[in-house]
Amino acid sequence: MRKPFTILLTLMLLTVTSFVPAEVTAADDLVISGFFDVIGTYSNGNADATNFALNQAEISFFRQFSEKSTGQVVTAYNSNNGNFQLAAAEVSINLHKSNEDFVTSAAVYGGMFDVPFGIDYQVNPSPMRRLADTPLVVFQTHGSWVDFGFRFNAESESGNLVVFWVNGFASSFSTTDTALALSLGVTVGEEMNTTPANAIGGRLGVTPAENFEVGGSWAIGINASGGNEMSLFGADFQYELNDRLSFKGEYINHLHNRSIEEAEHNGYYLQSLYSFDKMFLVGRYGSVKGEGEEINNRFTAGVGWIIEESVEIRFASSFYKDSNDNTNILQIVAGF
Repeated sequence: MRKPFTILLTLMLLTVTSFVPAEVTAADDLVISGFFDVIGTYSNGNADATNFALNQAEISFFRQFSEKSTGQVVTAYNSNNGNFQLAAAEVSINLHKSNEDFVTSAAVYGGMFDVPFGIDYQVNPSPMRRLADTPLVVFQTHGSWVDFGFRFNAESESGNLVVFWVNGFASSFSTTDTALALSLGVTVGEEMNTTPANAIGGRLGVTPAENFEVGGSWAIGINASGGNEMSLFGADFQYELNDRLSFKGEYINHLHNRSIEEAEHNGYYLQSLYSFDKMFLVGRYGSVKGEGEEINNRFTAGVGWIIEESVEIRFASSFYKDSNDNTNILQIVAGF
């Protein structure tokens, strides 16, 4: 990254932190919180190499109705149109809670939420994602899957289980077959969208040892005729070696069983994080391959400084195998 760009963006982002308010509560049982992050991106592979943007901004309203139920509404900034819109709205009902039983807790949720496939959804908010970009395989498969529906969660000392039933996410594709394109009334390469009528799935996590979890995820998209139009399968692990060093990774396979044309993506990523008192280092290697496409490999390394408990400055560089292109991101994250 060029030095003048780094100095200018650092000064801009440090100035932003002075406007972050403290946590606000509108009432004793209503909690208002949120976060935002600003990024500056320099990519030597783009004509418009330098870009500044508000990446994420969210405001959350949470209320504990009783010991049995809670409610939450989240509004988020959409960087594509520059507007705030609904990002989550859900009610939870506590079905069971006891530390003495094998199943220590169980609850049902209904509304709009991050669909719990795999483990990457756990770091969708930028304060929790220590690298600004999403792993390649996640981006190429289900992405940041937010949907309407219901889910059931259960936990024990041995692991956890979640099952969901939602609308299902849209996918786009383009055909390279001239005859098929003609029969569909589209041109070769024209983008088309398909959306399953519903999607069901879940994840089972097992903790064979302390601070170590392995999991398996699945999801099936069902079309209006009752057929299986989409399938997602994944395996993941998370391991905290100690208070400073942790590892995680995922493998994901995504198959579209379209009646007109099939498409498949699969890949994985591995990530490690090392934390100091006021600093952290993070690295990720990821690979993804689509049907009929070349393998795409990316390595990302980052460093972060914890200015205060809710304010961090981060810098990361991404490098692609068999390419001289690289992307550099300077980011500030603030919570309130």
